[in-house]
Amino acid sequence: MMASAHNKFSRVTTFAFPYVLILVTAMFALTLVTSLNAKDQADTNHAALCAFKVDLAARIDQGQQFLRKHPEGAFGFSAAQIKLQLENQQRTYRSFSSVDC
Repeated sequence: MMASAHNKFSRVTTFAFPYVLILVTAMFALTLVTSLNAKDQADTNHAALCAFKVDLAARIDQGQQFLRKHPEGAFGFSAAQIKLQLENQQRTYRSFSSVDC
């Protein structure tokens, strides 16, 4: 009786092992692909943040140059409005301090 139970367990194990191995391999492959996709997405996001940071720095520089050329403001914008916009852009730029480009 004991040999019969052991024999039955052995047959079930032999039958189930390849399926379990396939399942574990598929789960590993899926995890690997997901991880690689996440890395690609992170790289894309980093590039976009860097592009925004560079653009923002250029806008700040241009705004400061504009304000030096037009200390009283221009085109319907007062100097105070331009300064406020520059302060907001500088604050946004500082918030990107942790983004290394």
